[in-house]
Amino acid sequence: MLTCLLSLPADDLQYTLNSMDLSDLIALSLCSKRTKNLAKTSNLKIESITAEIEQNVISLEMFVLGKLEKEIKFVVHKGPSMELHRGNRIEVWRKEGFTQSDWIAHFLSLCDSRVTLLKINNVPSIAHLDTVKQLFPKCDKLQICENNSIELTRAAVSKFLSLADEVRIECNPFDDKNHISELLSLNSKVLRLYNVRNVYKLKLSDLLMANSTYLNIFIARISVKELNRFVKSTLQFMPIRILSLPDKDLQYAINSMNIFDLIAFSLCSKQTKNLVKSSSRKIEQISAKFDGNEIKLRMNVVSVQGCFHKRLKCVLREDSLIEQYPGLGILRKQGFTQRDWIAHFLSLSTSSIYELKIENIPSVAYFNTFKQLIPICRSLRINCSIEVTRCVVSKLSSIPQRVEIHNDRFDNQNHLTEFLNLNSKTLYLESWRTPFKVELNDLLLANSIYLTISTAIITDRELNRFLKIWMKSNHRFYRPKYIKLFLKKEIIHEELFGGVKNQIFGHERRLTRGDGKELFISIRWKTVVFEFQ
Repeated sequence: MLTCLLSLPADDLQYTLNSMDLSDLIALSLCSKRTKNLAKTSNLKIESITAEIEQNVISLEMFVLGKLEKEIKFVVHKGPSMELHRGNRIEVWRKEGFTQSDWIAHFLSLCDSRVTLLKINNVPSIAHLDTVKQLFPKCDKLQICENNSIELTRAAVSKFLSLADEVRIECNPFDDKNHISELLSLNSKVLRLYNVRNVYKLKLSDLLMANSTYLNIFIARISVKELNRFVKSTLQFMPIRILSLPDKDLQYAINSMNIFDLIAFSLCSKQTKNLVKSSSRKIEQISAKFDGNEIKLRMNVVSVQGCFHKRLKCVLREDSLIEQYPGLGILRKQGFTQRDWIAHFLSLSTSSIYELKIENIPSVAYFNTFKQLIPICRSLRINCSIEVTRCVVSKLSSIPQRVEIHNDRFDNQNHLTEFLNLNSKTLYLESWRTPFKVELNDLLLANSIYLTISTAIITDRELNRFLKIWMKSNHRFYRPKYIKLFLKKEIIHEELFGGVKNQIFGHERRLTRGDGKELFISIRWKTVVFEFQ
């Protein structure tokens, strides 16, 4: 099968790679150096990796943005074997000659060698930390869990603090001899100390020595008198009148600001807003999530040169305060509403809303307030009532390239046909508890290039009729190129292919009709995939 795959024409090979799910793509990358390089060219990109160290086992959770298979987990033991965890199923993979280090290095090579979150959880010894450091030389966030010993926590802090932009420590390793100041004075960008059972004792000198850009301590014990002295001491420093700086110094100061301070600065006046727009960093790919009466925004920030800077997460609360998540700062603009905040962010951005998620909004009228601000988006995800779902789709000036509708909201009066004929590039319908009832006409009316339904109830007889109609539809246009159905029950091959001429290629069947067009059918357990070529 591998030989046949690599002998495909370049365009067909690339199409096949782009159609693979994450686990199949990783399996292919293990075959040879060539297949590894091919896997890297796929349009499927690993968005983030979370690595958890527990005893001598390393668990990796990978998240893929904008792909049908959202998340996958690998458990890597010492030796040539590892486990793939997907739902309730566990598959054992084996690569002869591979060690735990080889597995980790291979995964990291597929995602630019960077781990989003590294969790140190119940590591057997301090010496083992050196091995972990070699495996993961850099990470965005470091979390040292509570069940590590005090000695190991202190050692992990000294070894890993310089590797991560954000550090979270869940154990309190400090007493009278080992005071918290030894940690607060370290040069970290974001430091979070979290311990409920053994609170952190703070003094004025600790706050004055703090050297992190963002510091969060939960729970802290400090007197009101000490806090009062701290506030008074900060008032002694006079702010610089930034707008009076020479142009070159002013631009340098703006380019040196973190993104949340930059947004706060843009709110001061029309002049400061224009200065922010001219800075070296640009807001791109804004994702908005409507959840109840809150709006959560996620923004990617890049430099003018195109280098990734950071990701900013904000929550627009009902009282029109904006909070940088998680707990890093709050902004208030007198007279600003949620609608004003979104308009302000869009005015600073180089693009419109990239992804829109709508969950549990109180009413259709609530969304109507924002429809003029968000007339178009690239990806739409809805988990609401059928009335709200229908309203949101109709209010957008154009159908997004990708539409996801979660939970089964369809009955005899509200049939899913009205959404299957949407002119979207990708349509994803998901409901595990109450599967979608799919009929032959639904498949015939499907108007998306890529369609996935999870979970679907459809008889083998209906699928068989669908194949027969397709075989007879010479020179008739059918827009879908890819249909994937997660079914409630396994397919009986004899009923599906009864009376339909087909050829067997490995685990696939190929149907060829009179006009030369082909249909490839892949069946795995309760999943069937139709690929039209």
